[in-house]
Amino acid sequence: MINIKKKVEKLKDKRILNNITAADKEKINDVINKGYLDRNNEDKNNNEFERLEYIKNIENKKELKNQINKEFNLLFNSCDKKSDTVIVEQIKEILDLVSDNSGLNVKKMIYKIISRKMAENYYSDLSKGTKIYTLSLAMPLEEMIDFDLPSRVEKEFASIENERGKKEGRFNKDELKDLILNQFAQQIVNTYNDSNVFAIPQIENKKNLKNNEIKSLMKHIQKHLGRKLDKSEIYDIGVQIKGSQNDIQIKEKAIINAVENMTKYNKNKNIDFLIKLMNDEKSLDTIKMIFEEKNIISKLNSMSNDNRKKAIETIGEVLNNQKYNNLEHEDKSCNIDLEEK
Repeated sequence: MINIKKKVEKLKDKRILNNITAADKEKINDVINKGYLDRNNEDKNNNEFERLEYIKNIENKKELKNQINKEFNLLFNSCDKKSDTVIVEQIKEILDLVSDNSGLNVKKMIYKIISRKMAENYYSDLSKGTKIYTLSLAMPLEEMIDFDLPSRVEKEFASIENERGKKEGRFNKDELKDLILNQFAQQIVNTYNDSNVFAIPQIENKKNLKNNEIKSLMKHIQKHLGRKLDKSEIYDIGVQIKGSQNDIQIKEKAIINAVENMTKYNKNKNIDFLIKLMNDEKSLDTIKMIFEEKNIISKLNSMSNDNRKKAIETIGEVLNNQKYNNLEHEDKSCNIDLEEK
C-alpha cells in the first residue's frame, strides 16, 4: 500500500507550495498531520445554495442580518476565484433575501464587492484589466460615476498588491474611468436608438465628472452613434449632466424635438396618436410596460414589415383567446340551476 503521508511530505518543497492555493495547502496539512483527508470539513463554506436556503428560513431579524453580512463578506473574499457573471448572479441571490427594513447598507456592500472584483481583474495575469458591462448589471453605470468607483478600485488594487506583491503599471485610474464613460455612452446611444431622445441617467455627484471627462463622454457618444453631435444635442446633453435644467424641462424639450424631426407625411397622424395616448393614462402605462419588458419594442422593430404585422396579429389572437377563456370561466362559475329537483 502506498504511503500517502510520505508522498505528501515531498510537496513541502517551497517551489511547489508557492504554486498551490491556500485551500490545497490546508488539505495537504490534513494529510500530513492525520494521514487522511477530512472530507467532512471539505468545502464547508463553498456550498452557496445550501447556505442561502438556510438563510431563507431564518425568522430572527438580527440573525438574518448577520448571515447576510457573512454572505456578502464571503463573496468579497472570493472575488479572485469567480467570474464577473457569477459575482453578479450571487449578488442578486443575496439581494433576494434582503427586506426593505433589514437595516443593511446593501449598496455599500455591493459597491465594495464590485470594487474588489475590478481590482482582482486588473491584478490577474490572465485578464490584466476589467470589463464593465456585466458588473454594471449589479452596479449601474451612473452609480459607478456617482460613487467615484475608479478611486475605490485603486484602493482595493493597492490592498491586493500589499498582500501579494506589486504589479507596476497594471492599473490606471484614468483609463478605468474612461472605460466606464465609454460604456455609459453606449447605454445612452442604445436609449436614443429606441426613442430618438438623448436621456442621460441622473448623476447625483456631478463633481465627479470633470469638464474633460464630459467631453470624453460626448466623443464616446459620437463614436457609438456613428455621427457627430450637433450644437443643440451637445447643449442638451451638457445641461442634463450638469443639472442646469430641471427634469421636466428636459423631457418637454425632447418631445418637441422628436415631433419637429418627424417627416411631414407621418407628423399629422403621429401627433394625433400622441395626444390620444397622453390623455389615456392606462394606455400610457401599457405602452411603457411593452417598451420596458424584455425589450419587446426593439424586437418588433428589428423585424420586416410583414413579419412585424404577423407577430402583432399573433399577439392579438392570443389576447383575444385569453379574454374568451376568461369569460367562459366566469360564465361557468356563475351557473345556477333553477330547475326544481
